[in-house]
Amino acid sequence: MTESISFFDANNVEYLLHSDSTKMVTTLKGVGAPDIQHFTQKTPFQDGEQHLGYKFEPRKIIVGIYRNPATRALLQTDHQTLLTALRPDLGAGILKWTLNDGTIRQLDVWFSGGMKLDSDMQGIGLFQNDVIELTAFSPFWYNPTANSTTAAMAVSTDLMFPFDFPFTLPSSGISANVTVTNNGQVDAWPTITINGPGLDPSIFNSTTGKRITITYTLAVGEYITIDSGIGAKTVTLTVGPANSNILGYMASDSEFFPIIPGANNLVFGLSATTVASSIVVAFYDPFLGV
Repeated sequence: MTESISFFDANNVEYLLHSDSTKMVTTLKGVGAPDIQHFTQKTPFQDGEQHLGYKFEPRKIIVGIYRNPATRALLQTDHQTLLTALRPDLGAGILKWTLNDGTIRQLDVWFSGGMKLDSDMQGIGLFQNDVIELTAFSPFWYNPTANSTTAAMAVSTDLMFPFDFPFTLPSSGISANVTVTNNGQVDAWPTITINGPGLDPSIFNSTTGKRITITYTLAVGEYITIDSGIGAKTVTLTVGPANSNILGYMASDSEFFPIIPGANNLVFGLSATTVASSIVVAFYDPFLGV
């Protein structure tokens, strides 16, 4: 497989940055590990500092590109096409890197500079060198194939004989213990979807000891979306075309939790369900660099 680098605009329209001899990436900066800010505390009359924590900084990426089309008009058209794709008013774009072995890594980015079409970046003939400056406010590359796990109510059509009277039919519900694996290098913040009907859904990560419980009764066709992504932290109820914020229905012992690198044991709970009910946990494996 041939290595390629593409930019996708917010409408998922692809622009190839590196494809053949007429369009190549000549420089890449900032694609490895992102910068880290450490937080410390000094104590009077003691050596050194106490480490309190850290966070990864937004990532700056420099992409040097070389273009050598057949005509000057094609160069100008290509330049305008790329400028249109990079427009920040469209929203964040995606930098996609396909490696020779077929591995794909993506990064959500915003255009932050470059593309000056300076004459001193042009040579004899038609070729043009240029620079694209991108910012990834969430600095982690990710595998674009979602890592998804679904828990649903088990259904049995078998009636077991003999049985004694009086007998009690088991209550409907979802109760599952599932191991999910974050194959990345840093915490992954999942999106959790609870499809009704159901009562008081809960998801407990017994590996980290953190849980989310929503004290709410879902009807058939209704669903709750819990978005724990960077800068999100929302709980949304969808009823038909209408969405509403139900963050206030989170139980007091609840908190948004990540899927840490490696194996995570998740315990799902949802009562008063039918075969239409389910809980889905989805995330993208994140990586420090390509």
